[in-house]
Amino acid sequence: MKIVLASASARRKDIFNNIGIDFEVCPADVDEDIDHCLSPDEICETLSKRKAEYVSKKYSSDDIVIGSDTIVHLNGRILEKPGSRDDAFSMLRSLSGNTHQVYSGITVCYKGITVTSHDLSEVVFRELSDDEINFYIDHYPPYDKAGSYGIQDYASLFVEKTNGDYLSIIGFPLFKTEQLLYKNFGIKITDLRQRQSEQLVSGKDDKK
Repeated sequence: MKIVLASASARRKDIFNNIGIDFEVCPADVDEDIDHCLSPDEICETLSKRKAEYVSKKYSSDDIVIGSDTIVHLNGRILEKPGSRDDAFSMLRSLSGNTHQVYSGITVCYKGITVTSHDLSEVVFRELSDDEINFYIDHYPPYDKAGSYGIQDYASLFVEKTNGDYLSIIGFPLFKTEQLLYKNFGIKITDLRQRQSEQLVSGKDDKK
């Protein structure tokens, strides 16, 4: 059994590395255009499913493929990855002094079954000065980040408080992922670690 992360996100890879699971990375080359008439939870679920299903076609049904997508939502508007410095500045200025929502969709494909869910968290930004915003954009390039910021970097200083799963805000709802795995397949993260450890030991024994 392989664990496959259908994402090129360095932040998602870091989260997986931190829990000690061996996994492969297979970025999903999919169209991320979406009907913006959909609700934020529908959008992130649809995109996570699109990624996971695309990558799952390259692997065995015995492999677990996980796709995720994160969007930032503020006052009825979705803040995507900025296309320019002006975009990034405008997004951070709109987040300043406000509460926004972070939706993270998660999809698991395994044994020919696809299950999807999402996690919702809230983030409260303090008031930001133009100098702070410019410093952030200059030193912490925001162009690969939804909403133009990463809560795990210098932007943590902008956050007054959060409500919800911190890892989900970073970009991967690990708790929700384990819930999906256990509820639908009877698998826990600890099970995966144990199974991989046993496979590693068995492989060493076979070589003796």
